Amino acid sequence: MCAGAHRATRRGRTSWDAGSPVSCALLNPAGAAIGTGSPMGTNAIRACVANLPVSAYYAVAFSPKGLLNNYRIELKIVDNCL
Repeated sequence: MCAGAHRATRRGRTSWDAGSPVSCALLNPAGAAIGTGSPMGTNAIRACVANLPVSAYYAVAFSPKGLLNNYRIELKIVDNCL
């Protein structure tokens, strides 16, 4: 969960060392996806949404049904989606 003091850009990043790819999404307070992940190198995916109002936001990681993997997930307030 990440809350900010004003409108800001939120970025979720999921990375893994080996195994099946893991996807990620950013969710609004109601749990609806507001940003989906796109590749960021070999073993990382990021989702980024700009100009969001103050609220709680969540990052979720997922993979195809039945696949297991170890991963890291981070949710940050950043200057831009680049």
